[in-house]
Amino acid sequence: MKMNKLMLVAALVFTVLLFGCIGPNVEGNGVIKKNGTNMTNGTIPSNGTNQTLPTRCEEMTSGKEACIIQRAYNNNYIYDCYLLDGEYFEQCINKISDLNYSYCMKLGNSTSMDNCLMNVVARFGDNACEMITNETLRTNCLLRDYTEECRNISNLFARTVCNAIAKANASFCSDLDDSTQKDDCYLDYSFTRNENECENIANLGKKTACKDLVLNQTTCGSLTNIQIQANCYLYYAAYMKECSWCDPIGDITYKNNCYEKCAIETNNMAVCARVSSELDRDNCYWNYAKATLDVDACQMIKIISFEKTCTQQIALANAKPAECDNMKDTTGLSQTDISACYMAVITGAEVSFDNCVAMNDAYMEDICIYNAIKRDGISTDYCAYIKDNALREECLKLF
Repeated sequence: MKMNKLMLVAALVFTVLLFGCIGPNVEGNGVIKKNGTNMTNGTIPSNGTNQTLPTRCEEMTSGKEACIIQRAYNNNYIYDCYLLDGEYFEQCINKISDLNYSYCMKLGNSTSMDNCLMNVVARFGDNACEMITNETLRTNCLLRDYTEECRNISNLFARTVCNAIAKANASFCSDLDDSTQKDDCYLDYSFTRNENECENIANLGKKTACKDLVLNQTTCGSLTNIQIQANCYLYYAAYMKECSWCDPIGDITYKNNCYEKCAIETNNMAVCARVSSELDRDNCYWNYAKATLDVDACQMIKIISFEKTCTQQIALANAKPAECDNMKDTTGLSQTDISACYMAVITGAEVSFDNCVAMNDAYMEDICIYNAIKRDGISTDYCAYIKDNALREECLKLF
């Protein structure tokens, strides 16, 4: 019996010693310490003396701010940052934003917010960039993976192709949402770098043309579908800058379309002469003029009403009213038509002073010069170019 009691006492002592050693060391606020030190709640390890030390960041006499910042980060608890003021608050937000980029928006001014967001871009990518308020900084952030040369290109497609080629990385093409542009990007990349990324192209005709261009072969004729075959010849002709590759296309509509596209790609309006019908030729010249802003192509149009409209559209797009004078050589068009063209351009476009004085119509030229001086803040010394006395006097009173 005595032996049993001794064994029981020994077991109890062993249990107390065992669980007293390995049980959780819990602070008064319920946070479990890790490895004897826990900056999560600001607990300070014992220094082996009987001195009473602070157990929370707020009780510390030095290093309190750093302790709170670390605790906020460890617990992903932004409200700890609000215990701090000034630069310490900003340091806290910048640190904890590495866990959640939206915390940057708690900073007091846009510059601080933007700098905070830029610091976490490597972690959160474009999502952080999108929240930057400064437009230039946001754009540079979104285009951080682009070369400086390509970054300055405003057109998304052209910028993407430029960067893919510059970085020798065709995967940039996959960022384009439009399937046609994505195919064209892979085609441009493959042709320019002479690398076969053609399998990424969805359009079969374009894919075949791509392979032919890279592998220096011509297999478009082996395609049995007329439309796909024509599409193959179209792209092959355009990239080779040899429009005679449109000739093998059997369907006249597809062939004419090939000539038109090739004329534009090669910047050679003479190719439009190969189009079979007068109406289709006129459309070829008109579309060429719109694509290249070459007003001379309008003069090749046989249907007078088409030529008139074409000339006015291109003169307006170029903000050059003098281009309306091209209509003088067209039988069936009068000075009234030319004046109407002038008026459409000087009222519909911001015509420069130099383009105003290039006109041959004195009345329209005066109005154009007056508008340019008023709009662009040009010196009233230029009012002397206005021939009408009343309008010139009005001009001198502008500034």
